[in-house]
Amino acid sequence: MTPPLSIRPVTPVIGAEILGVDLARLTDAEFAVIRDALMTHCVLFFRDQDISIQSHKAFGARFGALVSHPNDPGVDGHPEVMPIHADKNSVRATGEQWHSDVSFRRRGRGIG
Repeated sequence: MTPPLSIRPVTPVIGAEILGVDLARLTDAEFAVIRDALMTHCVLFFRDQDISIQSHKAFGARFGALVSHPNDPGVDGHPEVMPIHADKNSVRATGEQWHSDVSFRRRGRGIG
């Protein structure tokens, strides 16, 4: 039996880890809790998820229309999915070197 979904704040100000949920098999009730947690904590972490690209897109689409990044082609055949990788050799600079979301775009702008 899967443990119930729980929320563990990671700092007093921002961020929470969501435990006890399988994003590939998310119920409407679990999604409602996750959406509320996002509004409260602004950043959510889901560890050890075994999720396909299609399931990842389905999860994201529950929050709204998916968009592609104007400067990244995304995963082959899935322009809305952008791999993000950071390690000790990653560039730490301003602008497009670190900015992975599209929050700078006008609301309602779709893919491409």
